[in-house]
Amino acid sequence: MPSKELIALAANAMEERRKELIAQPLSRIYPQLAEAAAGAILATLLEPDASMLGAVEDMCVDGPYLGRLDADLVWGNMLAASALGEQSE
Repeated sequence: MPSKELIALAANAMEERRKELIAQPLSRIYPQLAEAAAGAILATLLEPDASMLGAVEDMCVDGPYLGRLDADLVWGNMLAASALGEQSE
């Protein structure tokens, strides 16, 4: 996904969340807007597209198809363990 599309997804998520929070003070809104943007980015990244998987499949020794499956599993686990995927407070 082009970065402009990812930015648009994050901006849309932030705008939708802002509409719900409009009466709150800004100090309470910004963290929630950031959370909405991070959630939109994470949701997009958790579903690697063909170009993302294709970028690593040639590196896998078990062949392209298995390499694609491996890359998909590894990618999801890496993101889940990252700051984006972390669900703790």
